[in-house]
Amino acid sequence: MSIEDGIRNFVEKILSIIFTKTTQVVECLAELV
Repeated sequence: MSIEDGIRNFVEKILSIIFTKTTQVVECLAELV
């Protein structure tokens, strides 16, 4: 596994975590409105 693959994999993990958290926050806000 090259360094580039490692970085890409890491970035994808971070983005998926951010996306999940953002979705949860949006859903919470939607319930409040």
